[in-house]
Order: sequence, then C-alpha cells, then structure tokens
Amino acid sequence: DLAPYGAGVRRRTLRLRTRGRTSEPFPWAFVGADAIGGVAEQAGLVVVERHDYAGRWCAVLEVAR
Repeated sequence: DLAPYGAGVRRRTLRLRTRGRTSEPFPWAFVGADAIGGVAEQAGLVVVERHDYAGRWCAVLEVAR
C-alpha cells in the first residue's frame, strides 16, 4: 500500500487507539508511489509493478538480482 504520487517519503511516530486502549509509540513511514523505487533499492529490492486500484496505490517488489 503506497501513498499517492508526489507524497515522497514521510516518517512519523504513531500510536494505535482502539476500544479505549493505546499502543506504545512505533515508527511508521508513508511512501509515495513515486518514491518506492529508492526505498526498495535501499532494501535490496526492485519495483516490478505499480498499480492504482480506485485511487489506492500498490507495488509489487522482488529481491534484486
């Protein structure tokens, strides 16, 4: 699941809240469809496909060879 094109990479610390309970803070990143290539490369992966499903972006990644 990716953020839309133009979003770049944004890092945040988040907490989940549900039924009156709150999690400990944890790191989270929002990665735009335009920025996934660089993030994938740093992780030793390559982008094979990008898809837009009714406004929600997804990517298929594979291990770089």
